[in-house]
Amino acid sequence: MMALLHFIIAGTPKCGTTALWAYLKEHPEICMATIKEPSFFSSEKVGELNKPKLMEETGAWMPLMPGRFFRGKTWYESLFKHCHDKQKRGEASTRYFSGPSSPELIKSTVSDVKLIFLLRHPVERLYSQYWQELRTGLKMPDFIDLVTNNHPRFQYFRQVSAYKYQLERYYEKFPTDQILVLLNMDLKQKPLETVQQVFEFIEVNSTFVPKSLGKTFNPQVAPRYPALQRAVMRFKARYLTHIPVGILPYSRPIMKTIRRLNLKKKKQSPPPIPQNIRQQLAHYFEEDIVYVEKLLGRDLSTWRT
Repeated sequence: MMALLHFIIAGTPKCGTTALWAYLKEHPEICMATIKEPSFFSSEKVGELNKPKLMEETGAWMPLMPGRFFRGKTWYESLFKHCHDKQKRGEASTRYFSGPSSPELIKSTVSDVKLIFLLRHPVERLYSQYWQELRTGLKMPDFIDLVTNNHPRFQYFRQVSAYKYQLERYYEKFPTDQILVLLNMDLKQKPLETVQQVFEFIEVNSTFVPKSLGKTFNPQVAPRYPALQRAVMRFKARYLTHIPVGILPYSRPIMKTIRRLNLKKKKQSPPPIPQNIRQQLAHYFEEDIVYVEKLLGRDLSTWRT
């Protein structure tokens, strides 16, 4: 089966991967893994990227779940048992974009796979991830304090937005014709044209039109009981990957139900980033912006404002 994994949506977080995943799922010639974010091509363990004590104090677990490469190919293959032989098989795991072990694991396991990356204004992406984690129960300082004090969680957010470094890791291992880099703003402003570009890239009927185009995915949420949300996340990080494979189909719906009942839609948008902080961060990502401009042949001057 591993030779029949045709493509991976490999990131980036908070850039529209859920929407793209949903669009591709509708295509009759495509079969997606039964779960989004299987994180199979990652061998990192909880605590390897942040010290355990620091994670306890801040509530900032990174990674929130350990990588699942240890589960083996049989487990991964089980995510595609519903697929037909003629369908193109794919999955979406945003942690591959910045996961230290991911490029090598993907290369050594499915060397001919096609990789799809979605990018967004690096400062807005970073800020969106901060608010997502804050609203799902993690304890973190005010954003200005997070940036000013170079908080460990901010260092992680910044690392994910380091597009030049992260993409070069993949271009060093894969030929350019196996990599497609897209912009989140294109997926929003011209979704049909963008998704059909993906269809063409993975060699399926590119005239197909998904019915869910324009639908809002991952709406802003906030926990009714933050302590409960943190408890669920700690349980997942510590114990869920040790649950026997046969029990997982029963444990996962329980965890999802708890999460769904504890989260409510948040109508209020995050406050704007203070101009001085935005300029500071935009300056930090200048090298990444220039890199993406050259890579795509696009003017991304809006990313500097």
